[in-house]
Amino acid sequence: MEINRQPVVRNKRPVAHHIGYITICFVAVAIFFIIAEVVQQSEQVAFDTAIRNIFVLESQSFLYQVFAKITWLGNKPGVITMLVIMLVWLIWRYRDFKGIILLITMVILQNEFNKAIKDFYQRERPLIDPAIDALGYSFPSGHAMTGLLAYGLATYLIVVNVTSFKAKFIVGIFGSILIFLIGLSRIILSAHYPTDVVAGHALGIVTLIISIYLYQWMKRIALSKKNDKDTLQVT
Repeated sequence: MEINRQPVVRNKRPVAHHIGYITICFVAVAIFFIIAEVVQQSEQVAFDTAIRNIFVLESQSFLYQVFAKITWLGNKPGVITMLVIMLVWLIWRYRDFKGIILLITMVILQNEFNKAIKDFYQRERPLIDPAIDALGYSFPSGHAMTGLLAYGLATYLIVVNVTSFKAKFIVGIFGSILIFLIGLSRIILSAHYPTDVVAGHALGIVTLIISIYLYQWMKRIALSKKNDKDTLQVT
């Protein structure tokens, strides 16, 4: 039986696209190590002092209370709540099992990765309000590092699954602002130094890009297996 096989059209990204992502990763890693070197050499960093003088608020202020709510989103209960919502939405609406498995796995690994780095550098936290969730060492910020990966990857998974361009744009902007505010909350609440947050975001960007590539690779493998299965059935 002769089969009319049509080549599978795949959306290959230009080389410049991959070079851009690789460049971002190298720059982010360089930023992290530069900050780490500065932090290790000096207990007080001029950048931290200048930023903290502007952004750290009194615990009685209204904005402080607002950011105390925002920072909850980066705590374990907040992240777990987001993961449960994404679990239900991705499976019920799009049957995207690969996406939710990747999201949960990467968040867990990122959290452990952050703990290992903190234990290595052992930077003490600034003086903080005991009511704020801020245990362990300070560098790099777990809210910034794990929060960027968790909410960044969740944002990406929503964007690639929805079809409306307007929805993609709104979700992308909202996710980016939320990630920024969670990181900023750690400075305003004096739970972290600004350099902790910048370094956390730098590593978070790297692991987010790696996660996106992993997701795309998983989708290509699944598509390839489906095409092979369809070919066998036709045969």
